Parts: sequence; structure tokens; C-alpha cells
Amino acid sequence: MSEKSLISGTRRLCLLLLLSAVMTAVADDRKLFYLKGPVKTATFDAVISFQSFPANEPVTRSFSEDGTLLPNDELGEMTVTREEDSVTFRYESWKGNHQETFRITPEGYLRGFTGKSEDLEYEYTLSTGNGDLDLETIIVTSPTGNKTYSAAVYKVIERDKYGNWTRRTAKINRSYIREETCKITYYE
Repeated sequence: MSEKSLISGTRRLCLLLLLSAVMTAVADDRKLFYLKGPVKTATFDAVISFQSFPANEPVTRSFSEDGTLLPNDELGEMTVTREEDSVTFRYESWKGNHQETFRITPEGYLRGFTGKSEDLEYEYTLSTGNGDLDLETIIVTSPTGNKTYSAAVYKVIERDKYGNWTRRTAKINRSYIREETCKITYYE
């Protein structure tokens, strides 16, 4: 075996190990929703947050013990596409089809969110601090190209033993203030 082919084989092995590490970091989908600990379910009651997309009504997210997002019958049949810098969940249902694309860092943390329903596109820009979502700005684009802008500023009121928010205030478009909740169950 030549020295050149040995180096080439070593590079391939290093690349495979790096890719495996990245895929392992991405596999815990709870990070996509800013959840910590062995979360089994999280029901987000939030008005405009990506966490309750697409309904903007309470939405339950369920996870396997290893953190993989599980299908939600209320949202429809789910297919998942995982790429190096994003995870896309597509839902097909009699209520309508939509998709959620989470743009992620190499460590698997969320850096942005795009949602699509049958007639609208949503672009969420997220700001975080101390592991919490502090600010969301949302641009909604209609099929005609019209855009509407919204923003929500969050302040955590209550946390559980893992540090997940269970109550927070949302100040929406600098005027409307609402209390939001997240009901969480854990694998224990």
C-alpha cells in the first residue's frame, strides 16, 4: 500500500467520522424547539411562534427517547429530509399541506425557520439568549408577493427542573401582550 493511498484512506475515515458526529448532533430534534432534558411531549400554546406552526394554536410535539421528532396525526403524514445545515418536515393532511424547515448550526442548534403552507410562506428570524428564544421576527409572503411583518419579544416567567420555559409573556408587535404556556412531559 502506498503512502498516498494510506493518507487518502485516513482522510476518508476522518470525513466519515466528522459526518457521523454532525448527524449525531442533529439527531436530537428537541434542540430545534429549544427543549432540554428527556422531553417526551411539549404542547406549545403560542400565538405566532414557530413552535406552534402552522396552526398558531396549541400544537403538541412528541419525541422518541433519543430525541427524534415523532409524527403528529393532527398535522398529517410526516416525511423528514435531513441535510448538513437543515432539517425539513413535510406534512400532508386533509386540512392542508405544509412544511417546516429548520436551519441549524453544525452543533444541531436552531438558527432560523422557514414555513410554507399551501398559500403562504413564512420566514422566521430568531434571536436567543441563555438558551431561550428572546425575539422572533416573522415575514409572511402571499402568492401575490405582498409581505406582512410581525415581531414577538418573549420573557420567561416560569421554568421547570430542566430549565425549559413553561410560562412566558409574549409582546407582539409592540402592543399586544399575551401569556403563553408550554406543557411538557418527560421520559423518567
